[in-house]
Order: sequence, then structure tokens, then C-alpha cells
Amino acid sequence: MFLKAGMLIILGFLCLVGVILSIVFTIVGFANNKPHKYSWLTAFFVFLIGMITCIYLFINKAVNKIQSLTDEFGNQIEQSMQGLSDSLSHSNDALLQTNEHLQRLKSYDTDSITVPNQFYTYLGFESYYRFPLRYPYSIHCSPFRDNGELYNEKNVIQFDINDNGESTTNILNISKLALDKNYLLLEQSITSTRSNKIDKKYLLFSFDSEQKVEVCTEKELLKLAKNKGFKGANALMSLEEYDLLFK
Repeated sequence: MFLKAGMLIILGFLCLVGVILSIVFTIVGFANNKPHKYSWLTAFFVFLIGMITCIYLFINKAVNKIQSLTDEFGNQIEQSMQGLSDSLSHSNDALLQTNEHLQRLKSYDTDSITVPNQFYTYLGFESYYRFPLRYPYSIHCSPFRDNGELYNEKNVIQFDINDNGESTTNILNISKLALDKNYLLLEQSITSTRSNKIDKKYLLFSFDSEQKVEVCTEKELLKLAKNKGFKGANALMSLEEYDLLFK
């Protein structure tokens, strides 16, 4: 390609010289009424056409080369991203086998064989955080890990894309939680619109029925949950603490 481009540059330069010379001799010929004035005029158009053709061919080759390099670079990026994705997939599968909390979550579902591994292992990207619970529920946070929303992801097939079939439970402002196989205990921290005061609410959420029971304090929540057979922790943990369970 570079050899052909060099030849075009040389040929184009020679045509440019020919154009300049033919213009000079054409002007002189017409000024002095020389017999070869029309020959020089013809030569001017020939050299001009040659120069334009060289320029066109050079630009066309340059554009094609740039397009080829762009496509090649794009393919390399795509292959690199695919390799990274495969690497992360293998890493996440290994995490599922070794992380105690993930194994516990998976054991909560009686039909866990049909649950995609990605439900347990996809934990978000950059400032978007995703915390799996008992399938099909998870908590999503953005941009910080102190304010979550509870989602049902039963209809989700691929978890690492936006608007992928998840549905909200309309439980917002989650700041703390505890869970076992049957129940999710939640603290909601809601900032008042009239002041900077933070109001706290406490919910007992049933994974099986999606029924919610609201109480006033964490102590009441834990007592209610224990009366219903809750076998989880005796205190709520922050979302930041819950995040550490996946490390």
C-alpha cells in the first residue's frame, strides 16, 4: 500500500510540474502566437487530469486503509471485551462455589438448579450496586451503597443489562437488612422534605407472599420476625456491611 501511495505521490508531483510548465508555455505561445500553443494547451489538460486522478486515487487508498485499520481495531476491542467477559464469568462461577454467603442464598431456593448463576454473581458496575437476596429478589443501589430499592427479577434472563425485565416492589430507601430463607427484615431511612430529619421505618417482607408488615422500631421488627420463625441474624446490617459478605 505504501509503495503504491509513493508512486502516486511521485506521479502526481510530475503532473503538477507538467501543469505549471504547460501553463507557462501556453501563455507564452498565445502571447507570441507560437505554432505549438494548442499543443501546450492540450498538454495542460492532460497533466491536470493526471494530477486530479492521482489525488483521487491517493485519497481513496488512504480512506480505505483508515477504514481497514478502524475495523481491525474494533475487532480487537470486541475480542478483548469478550475475553474479559469470559474471564469475569469464570471468576464469578468460582466465586459462587467458594463464597459462603452466596452458597447460603442459593440453598434458600428449593429449585436453585433452574436459577441462573448470574443472579447470584452479578454485583453491579461502577457506581451501580446490586445485592442478591433469596431468588428472585435483589436490592439495587445507585450511586451509593446506603439507599436501596427492592426488585423482583423473576423475568430477568441477563442481569448485566439495563431494563431487562425486573419489576420494583415499591420498597425504597433501604438502608439496613437481615434475611433468612423466608423473610427479609428492612430498615428504611427516609429524609423529610421539610427538614433534614431522617425518618426510619421497619418492614417485615415475606419472600413467598410479598406481604409487608410495618412496625416502629428495629426491636419490634426482630421480635415479630422471631415469632414467625425467623432464623437469621439478631440485628440488622447496613448495605455496606452486606456488600462485604460477597467479598
